Amino acid sequence: MISLFSNIKKLIGSLTIIRTNYTSGNFLASLESIECGNDSEITFVDNNEMLELGLLNLSTINCKGFTVSGNSKLEKLNMPNIKNMTKPSDPIKKVDISISSDFPSFCISTQEMYNFMSIDTADNYFIFGKYCEPILDNQMCKELTNGCTQLFGNIEIATDFDLESMKTVETIFGNLVINGSDLTDLECFESLKYVAELGNKPAITIEGNKKLINFTFPKLRRIHSDANPKCIYPEQNITKITMKLFPTECETVCADLRINQFCDLSEDQLASTFKNMKHLIGSLAVGNQEITSAKFLAGLESIDCLEKIQFLFNFEMKSLSMTNLSSVNCSEWEITRNYVSLERLGLPNLKNIAHPDGGQFKFFIIPDHPDFCVTTEEMLNWIKLDAVNLDEFYCPVCEPKFTEQVCEKPAKGCTQIYGDVQIGPDSDPETMKLVEIIFGNLVIKGTELSDLSFLESLEYVVQRTNKPPLISIENNKNLVDVTFPKFRRVRSEDIVLLHFNHNNDILLTNSSQCYKVREAIGLTLRAPTFDNQTCEAIALNPKVLEETSTVAANRSEFPVVYLTTSAPPAAFETTVVPVTTEKNISGVKGSSVCFVILLSLIF
Repeated sequence: MISLFSNIKKLIGSLTIIRTNYTSGNFLASLESIECGNDSEITFVDNNEMLELGLLNLSTINCKGFTVSGNSKLEKLNMPNIKNMTKPSDPIKKVDISISSDFPSFCISTQEMYNFMSIDTADNYFIFGKYCEPILDNQMCKELTNGCTQLFGNIEIATDFDLESMKTVETIFGNLVINGSDLTDLECFESLKYVAELGNKPAITIEGNKKLINFTFPKLRRIHSDANPKCIYPEQNITKITMKLFPTECETVCADLRINQFCDLSEDQLASTFKNMKHLIGSLAVGNQEITSAKFLAGLESIDCLEKIQFLFNFEMKSLSMTNLSSVNCSEWEITRNYVSLERLGLPNLKNIAHPDGGQFKFFIIPDHPDFCVTTEEMLNWIKLDAVNLDEFYCPVCEPKFTEQVCEKPAKGCTQIYGDVQIGPDSDPETMKLVEIIFGNLVIKGTELSDLSFLESLEYVVQRTNKPPLISIENNKNLVDVTFPKFRRVRSEDIVLLHFNHNNDILLTNSSQCYKVREAIGLTLRAPTFDNQTCEAIALNPKVLEETSTVAANRSEFPVVYLTTSAPPAAFETTVVPVTTEKNISGVKGSSVCFVILLSLIF
């Protein structure tokens, strides 16, 4: 058999080895990939003399499933190079993996388990056995030491645990128990991606941690356990039949939860089913035409998922009302196509948001109700988080209850202003010194100010209406320094949202201030503008001042760039080169090249 298959590297079709007397499948050791038909899979079943599979070079499987069972003497897999698994009918769906052996000493190597865990399209729920003894080195450890990336064995975190030693650990081949610690969050597990327990205990147990308020693992992608699935919901849809399988006594539930058109439970019945669930690991999708709120999930405190949370086609839902939800670790939250019903989100305590891969979490919200709005508290919670992308957050802000700190207009003691703010020659700058956020437009016009230091506490400006621009600073002839002391972020649907017009001419001779404002707030290449010029325009031609107003006014659609062969003073950071040769153009950084080419055609 070995000589017969010695040259085969790719198999197209299927592979079934059943009820043979072969001691190994190593006659297929040269095989690198297997591509099955839509309904075909790889099967090793009831081979009672087989000691190992021996698929040493197999790296790619494109099949419906991979099944190993009933092989009474199977000691190990010996297939260390699996890196890719996909389903022929749908590359996004998971390949069903079922691996077990009747041999008491059957073991899976840590490398094999790591491969199964790290392939997102591998469904590894049905892998049973124990771990083969690994080869220990500086990265694979049994005892935690600094520098370990893989830990073999169980670990318990208590009050006296050295948390620093956990910071590099990416994989735990065993279980993790966090019990009676003083942790307030799980940031010490900053590298942890996988926890794979092959025994009969839960992969992760968190209990008795009185100070723990944030249950989000920064990078955790996947867990596995052979434990009795008392806290695992094996279905997706919730119905009167399947609700009997829901682990109603568990605070932490693993489930891909779907509350959709098949749900035949009342909201009270759903609330009773979910009353003890505080932490959901898996996913959540709600789409039901009769539900009026998600108050049945009001006890839920955290959601961890690889994909997105969805609330779609909830025609009668007026509010989510998930009032205790404080932590989300998912890629996105989509709330769309709920027609004219949804008036409020009802997420007042959602303050900890992360993306499982370390990217930006995205709110994608398109309201249909004419009175829909988010509260100032919700917006303030989310705009503070750099991990939250609000670019597709198309939501007006509700009018708040006004207090001594929450004001309609500037006044001493205000920290939040709901309404447009205009600073003029007769304004008292002292009234703005404590203001941290403005829900509205900011206009500074016709003052004698030389800088913006009076905005010493301002961090955020959020668009309240569609009136552009969000921030306009104009006709301040003494204004020579436009640095915002603490400014961090703006939220607006306007592309060019920060305008400086007709202030001191010195602002047109130095692009560094423009770039500092852009960098501090994270603006696009179109913002800010100074007399309709972008930062790049000012950098390319800092000397031409008299022509600026006239030309910029006539060409407000485009960033105005004056072509020049003269270099700017040494103080300017952007390099200016002649634009007449291909060599010179290639030496200019990307955005500048785009502007130079565009304007060479216009002029």
